[in-house]
Amino acid sequence: MRINLIISILTIATLISCEKDKETDTGKITFYTNAQFVLNCGPFDVEIYIDNSLVEKLEEPFLPISETPDCNANSSKTILTIDKLEGEYEFTARLTCSETLKYMGDFKVKNDSCSLVFIDLTYGE
Repeated sequence: MRINLIISILTIATLISCEKDKETDTGKITFYTNAQFVLNCGPFDVEIYIDNSLVEKLEEPFLPISETPDCNANSSKTILTIDKLEGEYEFTARLTCSETLKYMGDFKVKNDSCSLVFIDLTYGE
């Protein structure tokens, strides 16, 4: 009887720990942009929304434009690095100087990895 109870407890503990592992499968995403002004818009911030929820904003472009940031770098005025659960997400980058100017896309988070998301604002030039 005792052995059955111990086996049952160990089985339940194993199942619970497997569920927790799935919840902690995270990766990093780093957002950055190449410009901070658009014709007839003036200076602005870029608000980053993931699945329609505001996450943070970029206040300045990442310079020099010919380079890319380190993916695991800490967030700053020029980059936004966040942890997300493994999966696929949609994002919107909204320019604060306008109700209509925005950049939309998607990204995939893989466990224990980091991906860069480049918000290219030169399309308005």
